[in-house]
Amino acid sequence: MLPVQIIGLALAGRALLEKYAGASPDGSRTTTPINSLTTNFTNNIYYLRKQLSAVNPLNSLARTLEPAISRLKKFAFGDGQASDDYEDIVERFMPENATLLAPERPSYTKELHLTDLDGDSAKELIASFRLKDEIKTIILKKGNDGWYKASEISSPGFMNLNYRDVVNISGTGKRHLLLGLSSRDKPSTVCGYTMENDEVHETFSYNYNKFDVLRKSEERSSQADIAIWNKQNDGTYDISICRWNGIEFEPVAGDYSSYYRKKAVPYLAMKAKYAPYSAANWYNLAEALVKAGDHSDALIAINVGIDMDRNATFRDRFLALRSELG
Repeated sequence: MLPVQIIGLALAGRALLEKYAGASPDGSRTTTPINSLTTNFTNNIYYLRKQLSAVNPLNSLARTLEPAISRLKKFAFGDGQASDDYEDIVERFMPENATLLAPERPSYTKELHLTDLDGDSAKELIASFRLKDEIKTIILKKGNDGWYKASEISSPGFMNLNYRDVVNISGTGKRHLLLGLSSRDKPSTVCGYTMENDEVHETFSYNYNKFDVLRKSEERSSQADIAIWNKQNDGTYDISICRWNGIEFEPVAGDYSSYYRKKAVPYLAMKAKYAPYSAANWYNLAEALVKAGDHSDALIAINVGIDMDRNATFRDRFLALRSELG
């Protein structure tokens, strides 16, 4: 390849990464304002008060709002609210020295989740906490004599609650509680549970490097598939989009170009941006662009990847991708 061609390819690759690496999950471009308050609203009150001078009249306002705002994050979210003090209820069922956990995802979740998990038209209160070297998730129900612990899920050896939500994956209205768990010394795992007669049953457990829930509509109660990412030894990702068949998840065919365009491409472009000399990163990005239907950009990623693949480790796979473009 001539020097001018190499330079042109490098510039095209850089432009490609700039195009996608700054995209938000909905496909739009995002920018980070200078000196912005980038934490959530609850934390912003704290940092705003720190930035205000003692004589600034807004300081007293921020101080007044802080206690009320800090409690907002503990309110239960879900299918409806009632008049109970959910935080106080959950604390009654938590051991001493336990730490209440907020799931990292989905973005709308909070520490406490009020929803009808078992389909009996009564809402359960769900909370997770860390105790020593395990995560426990409790499901509370309200009976004639008040709230009681209907069931408890123990997840030993896990330290992080990456995901928690109640999802309709069956398509029949029967809902699953999904827990995404991780720890430094073991693979990340997503587990699914159903509840019947106050008993929780584990229906599946899969290891993952990354996973997403794909709902068929904007309604959180709509049926959902899941995308499970597993990283291979060569640095590439096996992305399987699966649907629940009543017994297990199985790969499903269909047009998931929107998922690849909005979720996979921005994530993989960011990885390529931070490690641009990795041929595996360029292969991952190229494959996602092909599946997203962005063929012209996929061709750029393929050509850059072939140039970065000095040992020709991925050459045949790059050429196979190129042949898919026609």
